[in-house]
Amino acid sequence: MTNNLFHNCAGIMVCFDLTNRKTFEKVGPIPLVDRKMDYWLDLVSEKCRESPSIYIIGTKLDEVDSDPSKRSKAQQEAFNFASSRNLEYFEVSALTSQNVGFTFQKVG
Repeated sequence: MTNNLFHNCAGIMVCFDLTNRKTFEKVGPIPLVDRKMDYWLDLVSEKCRESPSIYIIGTKLDEVDSDPSKRSKAQQEAFNFASSRNLEYFEVSALTSQNVGFTFQKVG
């Protein structure tokens, strides 16, 4: 990634699909989930001039709200990962806009 993508950023959102664990597993080029997320955190610290806020975002909240059986194990893994590194974790729905405004206000 180029330095321009990170220049003066206020926040970084690392997103995954709450209904599909593979989207959480593929958050980076390294095979293990924690290492993939750590890859992104290392990249942010390397490329950003200042330390931006980093958020772990689970998407498709509307789907898991309407059918809880669709929720993958990634949600708990993402929450644990965020907690262990003092990052904020949010779940949002682009379809219904649930938590979208709140999440962007936190970045803002």
